[in-house]
Amino acid sequence: MADRAIIPGASREFSAFLSSASDSPPLVRRNPDAGLGILQAAFIGGYSVAIVFNGHYVHSVRWKTLVLGGLCVWWLGVLGSGNARQYNSFYVLLASRMASGVSEAAFHLVAPPLIQ
Repeated sequence: MADRAIIPGASREFSAFLSSASDSPPLVRRNPDAGLGILQAAFIGGYSVAIVFNGHYVHSVRWKTLVLGGLCVWWLGVLGSGNARQYNSFYVLLASRMASGVSEAAFHLVAPPLIQ
């Protein structure tokens, strides 16, 4: 998934959005680069927490259920990311980035054994 690379690839567009979003914190309005870092940290934070839980559930839940759950969370994250500009909301984008990290954790646990 290319979700983790979207912010560095389009940093100008994200910086413009972060400085103009109606609910951006003052720190992010003054320094959009800090907002880019917060968005990347939200992705990594969601991934880090979810990989621990998914590591536990991989032993008790069927792999198809984990993949389907990860796909549903990813879909919600993409839907929120795509609509954050329409809502003009930094926090919608932040939650969506976190959801993208959570969904990627499900795939990282299940996919490697399936590839072999």
